[in-house]
Amino acid sequence: MTARLTLILIFLSLGAGCSDYHLAASPDEPMTRLDTPSADDGVEDVLAPTALPGKSPESSESASSPWDMLEPGSLPEVFFAAVWNDPREACVNCFMPQYAAPRYEVIDVMGRVVLSFTPPESSLWSTHGSIQPFGPGRFLATTHVSDADDPEFPWKAWIGDATTGQTELVMEWGWHNVVRLPVAGEKVVLPQFYGDLIVIADPVDPDRVFLLTDNTMMYAQPLLGSLTSVDVRDPLGEVRSWQPEEMVDPVYFTEWTESPWAPWLVRAVRDGDRTVLVLGLQTWGADGLLDTVLVGFDPETGPLDWALDLTEMAEVDPWSASTSMLVRPPSSSASGRALFHRGEETWCPSATFGTWDGETLTEFDGAADLLCTRIGPQLDDEGETFVYYGADAEEDGDGEWGLEERLVVSHRGSDVWELSELQVGLGTSPFDMHELILLEPVDEQ
Repeated sequence: MTARLTLILIFLSLGAGCSDYHLAASPDEPMTRLDTPSADDGVEDVLAPTALPGKSPESSESASSPWDMLEPGSLPEVFFAAVWNDPREACVNCFMPQYAAPRYEVIDVMGRVVLSFTPPESSLWSTHGSIQPFGPGRFLATTHVSDADDPEFPWKAWIGDATTGQTELVMEWGWHNVVRLPVAGEKVVLPQFYGDLIVIADPVDPDRVFLLTDNTMMYAQPLLGSLTSVDVRDPLGEVRSWQPEEMVDPVYFTEWTESPWAPWLVRAVRDGDRTVLVLGLQTWGADGLLDTVLVGFDPETGPLDWALDLTEMAEVDPWSASTSMLVRPPSSSASGRALFHRGEETWCPSATFGTWDGETLTEFDGAADLLCTRIGPQLDDEGETFVYYGADAEEDGDGEWGLEERLVVSHRGSDVWELSELQVGLGTSPFDMHELILLEPVDEQ
């Protein structure tokens, strides 16, 4: 029999005292099915969203999807790991800031909180770094604790496991080149003179992470440093490393260095049984202007024979897109492409999106009343369904922008579902979403 994540989370939520996953839907349930044409308007498929502009619904990429026909009683069974705060309790952008540690919780598609996590080490002054899927039902989060027990290691990487409800501290580091692995009982020494360390979950091996450094000196443009793969559990696990010339084609190196500039985007993607890293690079082009490209790296074989040039996408600002872009490198079944914001407001983008595969640019709009939107997780293999979220553009009585946000599901160019509140216990709460990921489903025999 298959033990699905649903049953596990139901058991945990009941046993651990979290919100009851079986709460009956009330008239003010914090979810909305967006308005769509009715049959009276002469539209037969009342709940079927339209295909992306320029795409035929009969194309292979428009195959049947659980997001095609939405009904409250038969929604897709997906769970998210959400990092958020209640804007009524914490406001870091206010004139008088109010701080609160970020909340790490599992929510379902209806916005119900079904499981909560407390980081292994946390405080009022904790700040969120990143969160990534890390195997079925698990996530890997990084948190900075400014008043950590050991001030030399303020950064923490920890696992939240929705199948057990437990957390586990697996990595610590600070402003030096030593990384501690508490579970393995080992230390990893990285190259000196790096300014930033990026932790990347390996989508194929849920016990391994990649550590990407830059190579920088004071007042110098940071360059791509080294990549290291470590096993966070096994003290005898192999430690592998790669240098810039092994990861990136030298054509992207600057004339005066032996490395490209530090990447503005890093993503790890699973392609069958292999891991592919996508790096966003900027380099000087033949015309003396900056070129912006995405390149791929396979740790087993080296640089991919693939690059996606974003230079002509004038609205793509690399540094704002670094945390708000979906990338799909080429695979045996599909070509590579990227989904990103379109528009001139790169510092606070509206819900205008584009997809680009190197040949065809497809543009579509989302909710016009959302400000400073961010692109969340992809919900299908084709990249046609994804989540985005942003601040409500309504002003409050004092003339200030509201802090409450909405979360929207976009499917084939149409908004098909949204949440404006989360259900926490027997009550509801607005949310300020820091980051949202899709949890990998759990299937056990």
